[in-house]
Amino acid sequence: PTSAEQPLLHLWSLGVEEQFYLLWPAALILLLQLRTPATALAIVIFLFIASFVLGEALMEKDPKFVYYMLPTRVCELLAGAALTIWLRRWQPRPFAAWFRSLLALGGMAGLVYCFWFQSEDLGFPGYSAIPVTLTTLGLLFAGTHGRHALGPLLENRVSQWFGDVSYSLYLWHWPIMAFALYAMIEVNLVNGSLFLLLMLLCASVSYYAVENPLRRTKLRFAPALGSFLVV
Repeated sequence: PTSAEQPLLHLWSLGVEEQFYLLWPAALILLLQLRTPATALAIVIFLFIASFVLGEALMEKDPKFVYYMLPTRVCELLAGAALTIWLRRWQPRPFAAWFRSLLALGGMAGLVYCFWFQSEDLGFPGYSAIPVTLTTLGLLFAGTHGRHALGPLLENRVSQWFGDVSYSLYLWHWPIMAFALYAMIEVNLVNGSLFLLLMLLCASVSYYAVENPLRRTKLRFAPALGSFLVV
């Protein structure tokens, strides 16, 4: 079957994230043993760049490896790691509000551009991932030292709710689309809107009935694990 008809294909990204979350703490402990924070940051930036370069080098030979495997996707995660190290170690002075707003607006414009104009034909990640990674980084950085022009858009309750259910929404969005494509249902404006509503409904049920109760459970490890597996 085509990848668009595989309902659990999207779980590969969770696997990549889990691998990073297992490896990064150990790597961070080693990095913190270095003499200066600057050396640690330099190593992270080097790995960040090397991952992009590796992805571009293997793009024609093994595009599936480039898309699905940690060595060529870790660059996007290391971008946030590098920003965090820099902010925590050097604690730069807050930038002017106009600069934060300019950075936020530029980041959002970059994301919109990538959404509309990037395509599979360009290959991904490799160098094609640099624009979306850096613009996301800029948008994150803009919010670290106070409010900016996009504050009302990103900080309202609706946006926060979408952020809360985003994990559950990610889990649900692809199976619904995959089954629709498998059934050869045309995804137009009407059907797409109905699919979106169904995704949000399923995500809400998962978030309020499964995700939150498991996160806040007071059960011991064994009963909590048993409940998790049953659910």
